[in-house]
Amino acid sequence: MLRNLHFEPGLVASYQKSPRAWWAAAAAAASTILVTLCAAAGAWQEALATSREYEELRSWGMPHDAALREALGLVASARRETAQPLYFAGKA
Repeated sequence: MLRNLHFEPGLVASYQKSPRAWWAAAAAAASTILVTLCAAAGAWQEALATSREYEELRSWGMPHDAALREALGLVASARRETAQPLYFAGKA
């Protein structure tokens, strides 16, 4: 069964009192949510890249502890020091 959405009385009253202030507050809240989601997406991307690097190191026969430390960047790596930067979309 569908139910009606229930709004807080203060929310409707604040919109009726000052729509511009209400929209400004809503935009600020949306901005905060967007920043949080972008940070979470970035962390997820970094976690996947670290996981892939760990799996690659393990497939080369590196022990678990050493591969984990290197994938997380806890030790100096010859691979990272000699790696060439990737250039995308013509950026040099």
